[in-house]
Amino acid sequence: MIPDLMQKLINSPALNLQVYDEHPIPIEIFAPDGICIFYNQAGLALNGVPDADLFVGKYNLKNDPVCLEIIGQECMDSIFRGEAVFFPDFPVPIQDIVDRGVIDEKPFEAATMDIHAQPVWDGGTFVCTICYFMVKNMYRGREEMIKAQEYMN
Repeated sequence: MIPDLMQKLINSPALNLQVYDEHPIPIEIFAPDGICIFYNQAGLALNGVPDADLFVGKYNLKNDPVCLEIIGQECMDSIFRGEAVFFPDFPVPIQDIVDRGVIDEKPFEAATMDIHAQPVWDGGTFVCTICYFMVKNMYRGREEMIKAQEYMN
């Protein structure tokens, strides 16, 4: 028997989204076509993005040439075939977010993270991919110092 609280969570999409939104780990959810359908508060804060509406419904991971170059076509195809994917040491393309005009300045100079892409299936239908971003290294300050820190790590 499922405890009452768990049953309430299972039966409430709004509560599920609240859990994701308030989770301390950055999370993005993508539709099967690659469109961002959810961006949580931790992700917004990490990247200095003031409003999820700047990404949700607009940003398409499958069409992002910077991310595609970093993770490769095979990995991208796996994510959107509904396979679980782990991508370690992803270099966050924060400058690209600035260049696209989403944010005015970089909240950090450089960062790496592990990405866990978890597919969600409803029976035999691929519904979405939930991406968890585990920040490993974050560098702030002068570029010369960042390069030295990266080298030491």
